[in-house]
Amino acid sequence: MIMQIFQNQTSTKTAKKNSRSKKKKRSKKRSGGSGGGHIPPVFGPNGNGSGGNTTYAKKKKEKSYKLPRIAPWKIIVASFVIGIFGVLYISHVFRTQQLLKEVKNLEQKYQRTKRTHEQYELQYERMTGPRQIYEKAQQNGFVSGGPVEQVITIEE
Repeated sequence: MIMQIFQNQTSTKTAKKNSRSKKKKRSKKRSGGSGGGHIPPVFGPNGNGSGGNTTYAKKKKEKSYKLPRIAPWKIIVASFVIGIFGVLYISHVFRTQQLLKEVKNLEQKYQRTKRTHEQYELQYERMTGPRQIYEKAQQNGFVSGGPVEQVITIEE
C-alpha cells in the first residue's frame, strides 16, 4: 500500500511537471518565443513563493487607447493635399492684398477726380450766375429794365 501511495505521488508530480512545461510552451508561443510570457507567482500565506498551493497572478489588462494604424502612403497623400491647399491659400491671400492695393489706388484717383469736377462745377456756376450775366450785359451796352414786376405791353 505504501508503494502505491508513493507511485501515485510520483505520477502526480510528473503530471504536474508535464502540464507546467506545456503551459510554458504555450506561453512562449503566445509571447513570441521569449520569456516575456512568464507570470510571476503570488506569495502564499507563509511568505514564500514556493509552496504546494502556489498560484499565479493573472496580468491585468490596462485600457490603453492606441492610435489607429494609418498606412504611410495615406499620410504622404494627406500631407501633399494639405500642402496644395496651403499654397492655394497663400496665393489667394497675396492676390487679395494686391487687389486691395489696386482698390485703394482707384479710390484715391476717384477722390481726386471728384474734387476737380467739383472745382469745375463751381467755376461754371460762377460764370453762369446772375451777377456775372448782369456785369457782361452792362459791358455790352444793355440797360437794366428795372424790377421784374413791371408788365410789358406790346403795341401793334
